[in-house]
Amino acid sequence: MKIFYAIQATGNGHISRATQLYPYLKKFGDVDFFLSGNNASLDINLPIKFRSEGCSLHYSKCGGLNYWDIAKNIQPIQMYKDAKSLTLKDYDVIINDFDSITSLACKMQKVHSVQLGHQASFVSQNTPRPEKRSLMGEMILKHYAPSPKHIGLHFEKYDSFIPSSHHQG
Repeated sequence: MKIFYAIQATGNGHISRATQLYPYLKKFGDVDFFLSGNNASLDINLPIKFRSEGCSLHYSKCGGLNYWDIAKNIQPIQMYKDAKSLTLKDYDVIINDFDSITSLACKMQKVHSVQLGHQASFVSQNTPRPEKRSLMGEMILKHYAPSPKHIGLHFEKYDSFIPSSHHQG
């Protein structure tokens, strides 16, 4: 089996998850990693086959999204070129950990992917939101890296595609 795993390199969480999942995934086949973005500070001990500056998300000092920094760093022509250059039809599984370029490439090539991660849990309206909702935040969650399938990771099982992280014991 050929597995394509796209990692959003904004912060370190997506990279940490991919690093932990890699030993399990390679039991099922060959894994090619795509690293998108440039805001991570971790050493990446994964076999990265493809790279892109991507569309990095930027955060304020308070931990919220910094929309101004995101907007001024978006390079739509380069993102389109990067998506067009990704050949995904040869892969059996495409895992997208919140990467917009892979999502665009899948749409252009009419191939399916599965979005994996915390952001995927927010596809469900059952997943709790802050009392004061952010329209821009909701739009990013919905449109930044859309996918037809989701595996949401959260602390509670808010929907059928979100496994619980609580353990009985």
